Amino acid sequence: MNKTTELAAHVRGELGKAIVGQRESLDQLLLVMLVGGHALVEGVPGLAKTLAVKALAQIFQLKFQRVQCTPDLMPADILGANVFNLSTSSFALHEHFTNSTRQMSFVPGSSSAKSR
Repeated sequence: MNKTTELAAHVRGELGKAIVGQRESLDQLLLVMLVGGHALVEGVPGLAKTLAVKALAQIFQLKFQRVQCTPDLMPADILGANVFNLSTSSFALHEHFTNSTRQMSFVPGSSSAKSR
């Protein structure tokens, strides 16, 4: 057996301890991990979507964070936003998630009142 086959067998075995059935979905998640891709996991409540991804993260010793998709979710809610800083003439990334909680911060703009 080559290393990829051994890894897949090990991961399937570990996932099988947490989730019963859903072999095709779990194989697709495993494939995404092996090729370094991305996955959007969708389905009705109760299919163990969160449990599957959380178990996969534990197997690979990765950090796990869940994003609840809502109709008003924007990419910046997940990735953060680039804000132009006039004083340095550069963009700075302001991330919205810190320590698994949403944080808001004020970035003064050019028209903001400055206290003296």
